[in-house]
Amino acid sequence: MSDKSELDYGVTDGDICASVSPDQPLVREERNKKMEANTQVFAFECGIRGYDYATVVNHFTRGRARAQFFRGLEWDGLGYTDITCRKVGAVRNTGGFAHTAKYRGVDFNCGDTVYVNGSVGVVVGSNSSANFNVLFTSGKHKGHTLNCHPSEIKTEAPDED
Repeated sequence: MSDKSELDYGVTDGDICASVSPDQPLVREERNKKMEANTQVFAFECGIRGYDYATVVNHFTRGRARAQFFRGLEWDGLGYTDITCRKVGAVRNTGGFAHTAKYRGVDFNCGDTVYVNGSVGVVVGSNSSANFNVLFTSGKHKGHTLNCHPSEIKTEAPDED
């Protein structure tokens, strides 16, 4: 055995640390590159297996749409694998969106790019507080869907002075 305390496989502790630690930032960088490339939003039809019920969820990926749908359910005994989800194409207005848009007097639809406090996002729906759900594609809230008041939402890019 050498000074570096060899393991049974002939690899030293220093070799293990060298092979694991530097790879972690590379994995993070690759994941971040995928997130940067993945800023297109799609409509997904999500439902519960065995029931004739489905709703549209607008999100980046099928997995994220499925997870968002699952988190919104209040049904005991229902598992994540009981959720069905399929891609149905471009972003669609969700139930009640037209009513909320008319009530708030705005002229945008689901799928429109908007600007909220310096961040860019896509309108993906409305909610029970008569506000709009914005899925952010850049800025500090990237990847998150937040409840935004219509007064905070701008349809044109802010002037850069």
